[in-house]
Amino acid sequence: MKRFFLIMVTWLILMATITPLALAKSGQQEKRGLAIILSGGPGLFNGGDWNGMIKDWKTFFLAQADNPQEGFYWPEIKSGVGFGAEILYYFSDQLALGLGLEYWKKKNQGQINLTSSNQEQGTIDSYPYEYSLESSLAFNPSNTLSILPLTLSAYYFLPINQHFQAFFKAGLVYYFGRLKSTYDYVQEENEELILYDPDDGSLLDSYLSEEKYTYGYSDRVKGQNLGFQGGMGLEIKVLPRLNFRLELVYRQADLKSWKGSGIESLTYKERYGSVSTGFTENTERESQSPSGRLAFITYSDGTSIIALGDLSEPDSRRAVIKLSGPVLRAGLKMRF
Repeated sequence: MKRFFLIMVTWLILMATITPLALAKSGQQEKRGLAIILSGGPGLFNGGDWNGMIKDWKTFFLAQADNPQEGFYWPEIKSGVGFGAEILYYFSDQLALGLGLEYWKKKNQGQINLTSSNQEQGTIDSYPYEYSLESSLAFNPSNTLSILPLTLSAYYFLPINQHFQAFFKAGLVYYFGRLKSTYDYVQEENEELILYDPDDGSLLDSYLSEEKYTYGYSDRVKGQNLGFQGGMGLEIKVLPRLNFRLELVYRQADLKSWKGSGIESLTYKERYGSVSTGFTENTERESQSPSGRLAFITYSDGTSIIALGDLSEPDSRRAVIKLSGPVLRAGLKMRF
């Protein structure tokens, strides 16, 4: 892909050198001026660690779920739609320099529910018993990504006839990003053992253990990075100064420099004991406000999360949101 950008830039520089000389030799005047472009359209990208997190949770769910067809909804991020405006300055009818600003926003929500149940009956030292273990996990993630790409592009226009002209472009894209994430996680486990009298079958005792783990997390981070773009398109004349345009551009961008702050809370509740001895209840709460760089954190069970973390830890590294991919845009160009 770097070779592609080098070819595009070299070709545009060559055209920028040859075209004015050719115009001067032929006696034609260069037509300078301004134009405004309004356009929008879909783009494809692989998401980087964003989709990596989703894939890790899907692998974990499929390995644990009794019924893999139920309980998991968290689609990967593979596309988005953006809109923008661009101002072109024409050095001639063939050469122009464009400065543009775009905006697109993508929100992705998931819902994961995992349950398991185990029941058995038997005897312990001739005492009949009933045992049950029920556990559940609920994870509700939400991520909202907003991107402002600032573009600087060199254009070369190639007339085909009076109504059509092709164009080629290459340049830089500086990305300003905002990412807002929330994660709500609840895990419960209930265990019960009931003992009966071996003679008359009456209840002797009931042992109970209940645990509930609730985790809440939210953050807001900002990131920015430099990328590249190159592509081509076609313009159709609608009016003397108004053209309809269609372009296909490939962009290369990996957003790595994410920084921000967040809120993290943890609540642990337990209740245990028996009918004969009574029950004990405990509640523990913790909260903190993390800040710093956004990390891709991997846990021992194979799941992962994008959150603020310590990059020096062995299971943590800098999070990367990849926006590289093709963009198809349609719009209008008004020349002044």
